Amino acid sequence: MPPLPTFDAETLHLLERLVFGLGRLDRELRGHPMADAWALRAGMLAGAAAAEDGGLAVDRGRLLAAAAGLPIAVYRNDHGIPAALRHIQVQGAWFGSAAPEVPEDLARLAETGPTAEHLGPAVRKAFGWVADSLPACLEAIAMAPPGAAGTLQAAWRWVRAGGDHMALTVAFPLALQAQGLACRPLPGLFPRPRPPRPGARWLRLALEDLVGRTAAATQLLHGLERARYGLRDAVAGVRSSSRLPTVAELALTAPAISAPSVVRHLTRLARRGGPLGRTRPETAATRRTAVSRASAGEMLRQLADSGWLVELTGSRTHRAYVPRDLAELGIDVQPARLRPAPGREVEEERFVIPPLPSPSERKAPLEVDFTEVLSDLRIVESRIDALLAERGLALRPASAANGGLGCVEENEDIRLAER
Repeated sequence: MPPLPTFDAETLHLLERLVFGLGRLDRELRGHPMADAWALRAGMLAGAAAAEDGGLAVDRGRLLAAAAGLPIAVYRNDHGIPAALRHIQVQGAWFGSAAPEVPEDLARLAETGPTAEHLGPAVRKAFGWVADSLPACLEAIAMAPPGAAGTLQAAWRWVRAGGDHMALTVAFPLALQAQGLACRPLPGLFPRPRPPRPGARWLRLALEDLVGRTAAATQLLHGLERARYGLRDAVAGVRSSSRLPTVAELALTAPAISAPSVVRHLTRLARRGGPLGRTRPETAATRRTAVSRASAGEMLRQLADSGWLVELTGSRTHRAYVPRDLAELGIDVQPARLRPAPGREVEEERFVIPPLPSPSERKAPLEVDFTEVLSDLRIVESRIDALLAERGLALRPASAANGGLGCVEENEDIRLAER
């Protein structure tokens, strides 16, 4: 067993900053009205960070849209978003098993926690560490000395022994809660994967990662709080029957928001007796939706004009929005549907007009087969001759001495005389 790393002056300074940042975040999260909204977004960003640490590229904007059930462009060999979504599912299941607001017993959680069979076949197939490495990682950290230093030393031992780092992404936040450093498991607070190196250097780099991620988590909470007050001021002057405050609240709680999600949310509230505006409950019960998609899109545009929502997809028909401060945390807000697949470029659509034929080609005689047309014409002529013969108006055959024209004139004179 390799010896435990020691803490020098620089490492102790980073450890103090980490403990101070964890205490500040824990104090602000306790009883905060945006704590659940923060946990949702922090869990998603943690899944993206875990996928990126595994060597996969993740577009956070498309990840938020996919988690919200919005239509997104699917690229070939795009494994980052499915891996991040699976990590979010595993993380949520294990964090939900931990007792909130109470230091968790990691040894008990390793025995009674969820298994891969409870998470679906996709997780069982892609994430084998859920059933194999994660309980073992929890048991290894449970034997660590108390305090943040002991948890870090146990994490270094796990990495030094060749343990799966993906298991550490879930076990380390649970260990921070077990040590009483946080009121809940904090998603995203785990050291980045690195090859085995001297213990003192590994600890220093791990502390730098944790200090940075703690600061980013605190910034996320502050951004949601600013967006909460900003959206509240943006809808302060609306009438009492307006549904705009409900849409603003949904924008804070959902990963991303669009017109169809607003329609579903308001319809669900209307059928449960929620705010209906000027619509009566019996009228809303008979309608298919409580609000039209055009009205929902107009309400989202009003919130976007206030500056507190940022358009995410760049689409004219399927617009999605996220809070402004969330977009400033590194989420790409370029048009998702116009982004090329990896290694490909989007070519501009061009309309090619074929050139005109040359003068010699335009003057060339047309070769057309008139056989069928002439045969039909002969059939029509024979029917006309038969009809004239029935009425006694058949033409006489032209003689050799007189031309056909003279015979026709003679026949015409005889018919006039008879009349």
